[in-house]
Amino acid sequence: MDCIDMLVTQTKETYSWMNRVIDAIPEEKWDITPDALQTNVSWQVGHLVLGIYYNAIWAVAGMQMDVLTAMPLKDYAEWFTTGTTPQRAVGKVTPGALKAHVNIMARKSITLISSLPAGNLTDNIEPVLPAHPVAKSKFDAIDWNIKHTFWHCGQLGLLKRVVDTRFDFGSGK
Repeated sequence: MDCIDMLVTQTKETYSWMNRVIDAIPEEKWDITPDALQTNVSWQVGHLVLGIYYNAIWAVAGMQMDVLTAMPLKDYAEWFTTGTTPQRAVGKVTPGALKAHVNIMARKSITLISSLPAGNLTDNIEPVLPAHPVAKSKFDAIDWNIKHTFWHCGQLGLLKRVVDTRFDFGSGK
């Protein structure tokens, strides 16, 4: 297995876990913000929409107009970035739209990563604003996307436990 295949496999597996956890949380509980966690499912999923775009699309292949026209990313940046409060996002986007948008990002990123020549993994990332806090190379950006997405899967798992029930990794519910 070459490096691109490994990154595609890991990214697909990460998105599979992301969707299992997201789908296991009842939509009517998405806007609950437990005091102990100071976040909610809507904010987490909206943040993942932006994170996947930033890390695995924009930093790897530059701005993608098809994605930018498919959803209101400028609004998402106001509601779902670090420094915003989860309450600011409540009621702005339905769970169905958030699920659709995170899956648009997932599919697009898999397509871009799959088509990237292995020799390009050491190339500098595309210019992004704000400057990427971790990645210097395209490999770094894709690798960080995997880690960042799993980080938020953990937060989603904690949210599920607090607002609903424990996530069962065996059944995916």
